[in-house]
Amino acid sequence: MPDRTSSKQTISTIIYTAPSSIEYTTRVAKILARRTGKPIYVGCSIDPNGLGLTVEEEMEGLSKIVNIITEKFASQQEK
Repeated sequence: MPDRTSSKQTISTIIYTAPSSIEYTTRVAKILARRTGKPIYVGCSIDPNGLGLTVEEEMEGLSKIVNIITEKFASQQEK
């Protein structure tokens, strides 16, 4: 039986289907869940395809989003 708390076994469930943003939302949620060790709900997402971003621009944006949220989460945990 897999360990449900293992960061390698992060699961996700799609609650609302917006086909153009599911992959991006899922990636953000899984990365944040692994980094924080907490259940994560991503309630809004970006459609990188609709913005016409290159892969590099998409990855840069994803990294910035994740880093900012992770930093804010860490600062809240310190309080």
